Amino acid sequence: MLVGAITIAVFSSILTQSTIATIPRPDNIIYQPDLSAFEGITGKGFLGFTPIRSQLQNTDWQLNSITIGSTTQATTQPITLRFTADSIGGFAGCNEYSAAYGASRNRIKIGGIATTEKMCSPSQMQLEQSFLAKLETVQRYEIINHAQNVKLFFQQGNQTGVLTFRRERVTF
Repeated sequence: MLVGAITIAVFSSILTQSTIATIPRPDNIIYQPDLSAFEGITGKGFLGFTPIRSQLQNTDWQLNSITIGSTTQATTQPITLRFTADSIGGFAGCNEYSAAYGASRNRIKIGGIATTEKMCSPSQMQLEQSFLAKLETVQRYEIINHAQNVKLFFQQGNQTGVLTFRRERVTF
């Protein structure tokens, strides 16, 4: 457990009075099982928590373009991205994919990408593999244009770039 003006991860499902008493005024507490985040401490001997909900949670997006360095390429294949409370998923050009993610402020970490195993044309497979490799190296995000676009910033080796998505309207 890290302490001070930093984030503390709690791996127990219950915060007891004795556990709380040992925490010296953290700025953030993250409850690991559902990645819920809480901020702040108020009062004497009491913890006052305010939940933080990711701006990405429960949103759907379609990939518009991939930028590497100063070169931007519009996408011609439908590639989608859906954020839930603790996972992402979508269509990667040939296969469906899913992964876990965690987000705090404008930082994001995506890991453990799994896909279905359908075979497609070589160009579709290449696009999909490229997209998923970039997605796995995303480090931060920005929501722009009145929440109509999201930019995911990646660093793949010495290559930096941006995956730009537009909000997708989903009807259930």
